[in-house]
Amino acid sequence: MATSGPGARDRVIGGARLTHTLLPGDGRPASARTVTVVADKAADADAIATAVAAKPAHEGLAFAAKRGAKARIVEPDGRVIMSDGFSDLVAPASIAERRTKAAIARMIHTAAPASGAAWPAGFEVAIDYQIPELSAGRYHPPFVAIWITDQDGKLVRTLFHLGNRPRRFLDSNYVWWKGFNADGNGPDKLSTVTRPSRPPGKYNAVWDGKDDAGNPVGLGRYTINIEMSREHGGHTVQAIPLDLGKAPASASAQGEGEAGPAVARYGRPTV
Repeated sequence: MATSGPGARDRVIGGARLTHTLLPGDGRPASARTVTVVADKAADADAIATAVAAKPAHEGLAFAAKRGAKARIVEPDGRVIMSDGFSDLVAPASIAERRTKAAIARMIHTAAPASGAAWPAGFEVAIDYQIPELSAGRYHPPFVAIWITDQDGKLVRTLFHLGNRPRRFLDSNYVWWKGFNADGNGPDKLSTVTRPSRPPGKYNAVWDGKDDAGNPVGLGRYTINIEMSREHGGHTVQAIPLDLGKAPASASAQGEGEAGPAVARYGRPTV
């Protein structure tokens, strides 16, 4: 399932909000409709939803049907137009709520007590990262999220998220955002990890070996994730796997797109 429609990448020109989806015929912005498509594959649903958003409603539904998909269109005035059988795909609210709670429960990461060996005394992970200076006419400091995942890809610790204005762009760092919200974190939790945005430059962060609940984690493989997104700009995720054992270790990521080079060092702090 995929949804296409107006959102964070729209533009406001002359006081009018214009969608980021353009009509292939003349290049003008498409109508601000929201289209949800269910298909055999998520990638197909994504492509079909975008195409339907750029077509008149009846043509869009026919386009989806020819490809074995079902679509739901919400017009700018609130009217809802659906493919035959789309409503059959929607579970009653009580069932959907139970399924959602079960899915959330499966996604919540509760750090197990450190089994066996703990980190050597005084060890930490020092992270050097860089916000590059990019040539852009309308430059805005990027949103930056740095977080730690375990070998199963589950969120262990959010070190911080730089920037919270405008709030509608918070989910631009969507890889971190998905994991952060998996256990129902709300504004209160967000405020504890949010820091002011930063201009281009070299910076550092430190992970003290604890999870979001303040519990120490054990030795093993972890990934240091650095995600940057910029308003009117791009999006980059750097993943630095690091095996944390009894000896110091380090790993790095090359600079790309919105993010500069980054290095993670595990060991005792250097003077």
